Amino acid sequence: MQGRLSTIHANAPYDYSQLAIDKRGDENFPVASLLLPKKIRKDVISFYYFARHSDNIADDNAIPPQERLDLLNAISLSVAGNQSNMPEWAKPYRELLRQGKLDSRHGRALLDAFMQDVEKSRYASWEELIDYCMRSAAPVGRAVLEIGEEYYADITASDKICCVLQILNHLQDIKEDYQERDRIYFPMNGLIDNDLSAEKASPELRAMIDEVLDRVDVMLKEAHSLFSTVKSFRLRMEIATIWHIAQKLSKSLRHKDPIASKVKLSKFDYVKVFIHGLKTAISSSFNTHTITQMNMRAKSSFLRSLLKMEKSKQEAMFALYAFCHEVDDAVDEAESLQQAQNNIAFWQKEVDALFSKKISDYPTHPITRALLPQIHRYNLKKEYFDSIIAGMRMDIEGMVKPDVKRLEEYCYNVASCVGHLSVNIFGEDNEVGHNVADNLGKALQLINIIRDIYEDAQKGRIYLPMDLLKSYDLADISPQDIATDLEKYNVTLSQISCELAQRAEYYLIKAKENISEENKDNMLPALEMAKIYEIYLNKIRSDNFSLTTQKIRLSVWDKIKIVLGF
Repeated sequence: MQGRLSTIHANAPYDYSQLAIDKRGDENFPVASLLLPKKIRKDVISFYYFARHSDNIADDNAIPPQERLDLLNAISLSVAGNQSNMPEWAKPYRELLRQGKLDSRHGRALLDAFMQDVEKSRYASWEELIDYCMRSAAPVGRAVLEIGEEYYADITASDKICCVLQILNHLQDIKEDYQERDRIYFPMNGLIDNDLSAEKASPELRAMIDEVLDRVDVMLKEAHSLFSTVKSFRLRMEIATIWHIAQKLSKSLRHKDPIASKVKLSKFDYVKVFIHGLKTAISSSFNTHTITQMNMRAKSSFLRSLLKMEKSKQEAMFALYAFCHEVDDAVDEAESLQQAQNNIAFWQKEVDALFSKKISDYPTHPITRALLPQIHRYNLKKEYFDSIIAGMRMDIEGMVKPDVKRLEEYCYNVASCVGHLSVNIFGEDNEVGHNVADNLGKALQLINIIRDIYEDAQKGRIYLPMDLLKSYDLADISPQDIATDLEKYNVTLSQISCELAQRAEYYLIKAKENISEENKDNMLPALEMAKIYEIYLNKIRSDNFSLTTQKIRLSVWDKIKIVLGF
């Protein structure tokens, strides 16, 4: 290996491209095989070549250690920042990042592990080894799932399969790694270098290997849950085949001595694991209930027929609205104040992970992971997601008769910020687009407040501003008063609603003033949302703003009129 690297290094400095291609065929598991869906195979190969090429730099003993570290660190900095500075061989990977198909933290995690390879040669414990594998192997599985848009996949199970494959590979190469690179990827507790110089494993070393394999088998069993969370049958089949390869390797390493000779699977073994993988993929059908439920809920506010935009933008909007629904329900459907606080803390952590630059951070919820590519494609800002969470936190703290400033802040957080994110997706990330978002969000939320006075009171909330309540001698009114004796307050609250509606109409007018022939096509979804809420407002007005215990909804004819542009 070192001779091959040295030759390449001499003829074409740091160009390991052909070696990366050669190594693809040497792996224990299929790398972007024909089992994978064709649309993601090329991208998976691009990521694999980047990973393998970088790994080869770390392993090239012909280059001084500090120079290897400098090279890998420079690549890591280019991945994290200015991707135009990436070396030529990383261009396909750079394109994945540019298109938003892949998050950069996976590549940076690998580079971090490779830099550790240059400096660290021994692992004192199982925990140290797993920590290394979580950076040197787990990111590969996460990257494949991300490229395949498998946002519902069990990430924890994927991590375990990848770590197992890495550990099994270390066991296969334990003697070679020691002799050629002076590295031992094995929990050292009791192991001495002489054990690896022998012709065969000592009884003590054999017992230690079996102990590692015991842990491996437990992880494999726990990772079985991954199959039913992968929606692509072909990707599920590749993963299932890899899982059975790992299981077969573990059995082989129990019966063969990796010190005496390298333990490999035969071609017949691979045929058998392929058949087992096919059976597992068929029997582990993907549960579509969760994804169907999420998509339907996301579309409840924006019907597909209303989104006259390209598919990628539709998907981004569905992911955004699914997120908003989940965060809203985290508060409204919580059974206690503590649960609501815990739910919001979870979603804040998810948002932090979504935008984090730390290689150890990664969102765990399918909806948050579905937002990952949208962040890059549409330059979505963290501050708006944080504000949405802050709006939900205001609900937890208690929104009862807010002053004008607090109500304005609330409307901005829960509605305008959704609009700010939306206009980026629409393609109007400019001052005009964000003016529409700000004003339309406030208008829509005020109309929601007027429409839902009774329903909100049942939840212990009154969003009507204190200045209006005072002007109608209702400063002391409580949510319970409205919830239990709506008729008593109906006339006065209707008058307050009428005044609040005038504020909403003011914001609607300001929003529509910023929509012209130049941006009308991009802002069509915003116009249609304005139409929907104007219909709501007209329905309320036609009933003289009289409060009702029944939530006002659009009829089928209302929706047809919106679609037809009436």
